Amino acid sequence: ARIVVRWRKVRSSALHPCDLLLIVGMNAWRRLGGITTANRRLASSVPSAAGAAAGARRRRVRAWPLALALSGGVATYVWSDEGAQRSIVFWSRMFPIYAHYRATEFLVSRWSPEEQDEAYSKLHRRYSHTVRDLVLQLKGFYTKLAQVCSTRDEFIPKEYMEWCKDMQDQVPPEMTPAQTRALVEQELGRPLSDVFVEWEDVPLGAASIGQVHRARLRDGRRVVVKVMYPDIERRFRADIKTVLDFCELAQPQHVPAFREIERQFLTEFDYQAEAKNLAEVRENLRSTW
Repeated sequence: ARIVVRWRKVRSSALHPCDLLLIVGMNAWRRLGGITTANRRLASSVPSAAGAAAGARRRRVRAWPLALALSGGVATYVWSDEGAQRSIVFWSRMFPIYAHYRATEFLVSRWSPEEQDEAYSKLHRRYSHTVRDLVLQLKGFYTKLAQVCSTRDEFIPKEYMEWCKDMQDQVPPEMTPAQTRALVEQELGRPLSDVFVEWEDVPLGAASIGQVHRARLRDGRRVVVKVMYPDIERRFRADIKTVLDFCELAQPQHVPAFREIERQFLTEFDYQAEAKNLAEVRENLRSTW
């Protein structure tokens, strides 16, 4: 069956592979749905209704494998791409919450301010822990977003603010001690004992893109070592795209500010540049002590 893909307007010139599969898949189903109409036209223009029915059955037989193949392609892509999996988890949890808030907004539009506040407070109490659990499950950029929200008390409802503040210094580490040691040795290209005489497996703290460990070098200097999580930059970029899409749906007025936050976040993955900046700050402050 010939499929005509109607390209939809996208934000950039590059079309995501999953978007392409979905567009083709939707057009395939649209084609299948149009077979019945085409059959009616064919039946009215030829004397044999039986022949038209037989032709329609043949077209269905040819079209179904194509639709199944497209569905399988989408499923394979989602299964193999971590960013797509994380996006599905986010949307499956957040869209029903968003829909409930929007429905409530419509229902209480004529209520008194006090009644509206109570209705929204019920939603906040109901969903704040659900959103917290989602942040702790996905971590990464969602942890960073919670940390940013926690810096302004008036930015989000207090039911959400309570656990967002915990994200400032109570983020659980993503890696086990064995995973951390293996990653550090891989980056150094030598055993941990060749560089450090002491290494604390329990991290001093964890954040959105890495965790910090105390250690002592072989020359006696005490240091802290920041270890970045594997593939965290790729996950960050995928999560930012997901949240931007959600923001355009739920709160489009905040998209410009969010894009500026995105640009700032993506500078945090260069630990060497960060160390250089810290050294410069240290030198600038030494003369004042």
